[in-house]
Amino acid sequence: MGKLVGLDLPYNYVPSNPANYGGVRAVSNIKYIVVHYTANDGDTDTGNGSYFGRTKVGAGAHMFVDEDSCTQSILFNRVAYHCETAGMKFKCDCRNYNSIGVEMCSDKVNGKYVITRQTMLNTVKVVKYLMREYNVPAERVIRHYDVCGKLCPEPWVRVPSEWTEFKRLITEAEKKEDEEMVETINITVNGKEIKADAIVKDGRTFLSLRALENAGFAVGYYANTKRRTLGNIFKELPVVVGEKKEFVNAINIEGRNYVGIRDMAEMLGVGVEYDRATDTVTLKK
Repeated sequence: MGKLVGLDLPYNYVPSNPANYGGVRAVSNIKYIVVHYTANDGDTDTGNGSYFGRTKVGAGAHMFVDEDSCTQSILFNRVAYHCETAGMKFKCDCRNYNSIGVEMCSDKVNGKYVITRQTMLNTVKVVKYLMREYNVPAERVIRHYDVCGKLCPEPWVRVPSEWTEFKRLITEAEKKEDEEMVETINITVNGKEIKADAIVKDGRTFLSLRALENAGFAVGYYANTKRRTLGNIFKELPVVVGEKKEFVNAINIEGRNYVGIRDMAEMLGVGVEYDRATDTVTLKK
């Protein structure tokens, strides 16, 4: 039994038969997490791992989850054959190449499939881990049903409140983790010092657009494209909001935009220094 750092759940890795997945992809292409169910009665993540490891199925998922553990079957930099269902009309732009497939083990009760609460809670843990690792927001965690209309996971299509509860749990977790990321740092622009909200993530610093406005930059709005812009005496600069990224990397939390300070500095033609010891960012010509 192995471990995924940051995943609070027993983890196994059993490589899938190569017939069940496709080629290598850049993990930066991952935009969605798709939740499925196995449509079995009382199966386990390890049992599924073993089955897909030895059997040529022509389909598969990256992860299987049950009531006490999870098993990875396909590496995340590989395309799993999990959500493109032949003959069905696609409802969004999610495809195998840009998504991760997570299969929940199921049971049958009185002739109907169910996802037990413990399996659902473990799936929350797995999905939260994947959201953090691959920067997938809660709104892009979807069901197979949301991709092409297939009744999968059937219990969460038949009983929509169960899907709503799952989304509530991952959304609240996402919000809490985002709020914990925000910290206060100092920013100095041409000698002017202010306090600023910022996010330090993966070794990169993102400053709030409001902080840059307080530092003397003009923040505007493109009504026709619904994008925030940042301007100063040097140039006018489109800035990313939400998930759309055109010129600079950004993070959007509760409607507030945080932009990558080094990207901004490069585009504005200014220098940037960051002193982690004093939490001070300095922008200068």
